[in-house]
This record gives sequence, structure tokens and C-alpha cells, in this order.
Amino acid sequence: MRLLTLFILLSPAFFLSNAAAENIRIKPLDGKVVIDGKLSEKVWQRKADIEKFYLYGSKPENFKPVQTSVYLAFDNKFIYFGVYCQEPFMKKLSLSGKKNDDPVWKDDGIELFLYPSLRKSSYVQIVFNADGVIFDQLQRESGTDGHDLSWNSGAVCKTFKGKDFWSLEAAVPLENLPLDAPEGDWKFHIARNRAWKNEQYSFVKGIDSFHNATLFFTLSGIRFPSLKLTVLDYDPGECRYGKNRARIVLKNWSEKSVTATISSIGVKSDTPIAPGTKVLHIDWEQPFDAAECNQKFVISEGKRILRQLTLKKKLQDLVGDEKNAVHFIESNQPVTLRIPVNMSDFSAAESQVRWRLRDLQGNVMVSGMTQVKKQSVLLRIFWSFMAPGNYKLELELFCQGEKVAGVSRDLRFVNSPFQGIYDL
Repeated sequence: MRLLTLFILLSPAFFLSNAAAENIRIKPLDGKVVIDGKLSEKVWQRKADIEKFYLYGSKPENFKPVQTSVYLAFDNKFIYFGVYCQEPFMKKLSLSGKKNDDPVWKDDGIELFLYPSLRKSSYVQIVFNADGVIFDQLQRESGTDGHDLSWNSGAVCKTFKGKDFWSLEAAVPLENLPLDAPEGDWKFHIARNRAWKNEQYSFVKGIDSFHNATLFFTLSGIRFPSLKLTVLDYDPGECRYGKNRARIVLKNWSEKSVTATISSIGVKSDTPIAPGTKVLHIDWEQPFDAAECNQKFVISEGKRILRQLTLKKKLQDLVGDEKNAVHFIESNQPVTLRIPVNMSDFSAAESQVRWRLRDLQGNVMVSGMTQVKKQSVLLRIFWSFMAPGNYKLELELFCQGEKVAGVSRDLRFVNSPFQGIYDL
């Protein structure tokens, strides 16, 4: 009975200690930090915020961990990280990444995961290798493929290499993080890659994936009382050729109206935001003559930049290929083709395709004009006395009466499904 009583008395303290171990409290920056990687400033001359790391995966026999210490601080513009990495074999460091967004997670370095969204809608991954090269991406939702490689943290990082250690200092701007409230606990995770030895460390014991956000620790103590306006959500739109419409959700946390400024390429607007939540729609154009989407939205409150949203990706061809180049013709039946058109729904409603089918002598066999619908155009080709052979399909795409593209496609008609592709 005395043993049972002892267990009951001790167990609450046991669980409290475990809970406390899962919370890291960050402190405001005292003084200044020069980002040079040397950890010489006053803010780093204290007990580390994190200094116990665990081997990720199975633990080999006679495993001896090397020291890793992490220091944290913040001010109104940045989250600061100082990291000390003991390394007795400095000459063996594996460092293949040379420029931003190279796969530096394969190198000796530090992986940082920040989940500043209280709504748990998105988190970011920032990787620094021991040369200070940065990889970063935004993950829309944990456990999905919603990663955005075009996202740029804007982080600044420098490293320093000693005889038996390397260290880094990094400053991550708040304006690029998916921050949606002026205060509240974040979630985060930090890991170390010791690539040359094929070892990885995490300060979360037993974590099964560095992206398992459900096991991230709590980062408390962050407060930005001067932050009145935040971005709750955004959607850049279809990201297709023509007119696109971005959706931005803002929240005013104050008791008075504040003005939000939205800037993008060729567009700038000031909108008063009353206390509470407001949804804004911003129209933007993707030029028909550009093969890449390169759009940027800057959301500001006065001189303070709240978020910079960058959209950069290669686009599919404006007019694609019909999936079949050979078609079977039947008596008194049209040949149906569906041609992909990579155009936004807004512009598609104002667009048509003029088409002609020519034989190899240049004679027009049939022609027509068809409306673009749901990112495609449907053609029904038919003329009297359709004959097997090789033809040229000419397509001209018009938006609001203006020609924006012209392409041609080779087609082959056969009068038997068993006829060879190359021989009539």
C-alpha cells in the first residue's frame, strides 16, 4: 500500500516534467547580433536552449553522440538561431550544396521547422548546411504534398569552422513566415544532419519523420504587440494564362480600422480593414507570351511588410497536344478531338479557337470556330467524303478578339482500326 501511495504522489510530477520538456521558451533579443557564424555576442553566452539531441532511427552499438547546442532569440523583425556543432572530423564534412535551394538536406547541416500558424494551416522548412547555403520551402498542410518550393524565407545565415567544431548564426524574417496572430505558442523542430557519417539527430526523442508536425515541440514566449494585421490565408488563383484572381484573408486584431496595402506586378491598392476578418480578391494577369509564372504579392500595414507571397513556376504550353495523333474515321460520323488549353476560367469565357484542317496540298477540307471551356476546346471534324491520309490541323487562339497563339498539329486518319499507323 505504501508503494502504491508513493506512485500516486510521484506520477503527477513525472508527467509535469515530461510536459515541461516539450516546451521551449524563447526570450527577446538583448543587444544586437552580427550574423557572422562565430557565436561571439552576449545573447549566445548563456546556457543553451536546446542541447540534448537523439539519434534518428536505430541506435548502433557503441554510439557516442557529438555535442549540438542551439540558442534562440527574437525581436520585432527576426527570429534568431545560434547553433554549435561539435565535429572531431572537420575535414570529412560532406558539403555538395553550393547555391540556394540545392538539396542541402543531404549535407552536414541543420534543419529547422517552424509552425507559426495557430490555425495549423502551414509550416516552413529551412535547411542550412555547414557552408551557410540555404534550402527552404513552405508546407501547406502536414502529411500532404502541398509543399511550395517557390517560397523564399529571406533568411540570412553565416557559418564559422573551427578545429573541431562548426557553428552558425541565422536570422529568419518574420515577414515571410505564415504568421497569423500577434501572440500565441508556435510549434517547431530542429534536427542536425551529420551527413559524412550518415547520422541524423533530433531533439524530439523517437520522432518518426522530421515532417511529423504532430510531434513538434512548443515554442512559447513570442509576442508582437505592435502587430495589428495578419494574413490568415491566401490562394494565388489558377496560375494559368490570362486573368487570374488571388484570394487573401486578413485579420485586424485591433479595435480600430487599419489600412492594408496589397502590391503586385502592375497593381497596388489600399483597403481599410475593420476589426475582424476580411477577404480580399486581387486580379492579376499572366502574359500569354511568357513560359513561366513569376508573380509576387507584398502585403503591408503602413511601412511594415506583413507577408511577401512569391509564385514562380513553369507553365504548361498554352495550347497542348491532343492525346491521339491517329484517328479512325467512320461513315457519316465526325472525328472528335479535345485540345488542352492552359487558360484561366476567367479568360476562357472570353476566348475562342479558330481551326482549319488542311490536306498535304494545302487545301482546306473543313474549318470552324469553337469556344474554350474547362481548359480545353472540343473539335468535331467532319466533311463529305472524308478520306484516310495525313492532314495538318491549324489552331488560332483568340482572347477578347485578339489572337494570342497559333499552332499546328499533324493528324492521321485511317479507315480501319486495324490499319497500320505508318502504312495506308
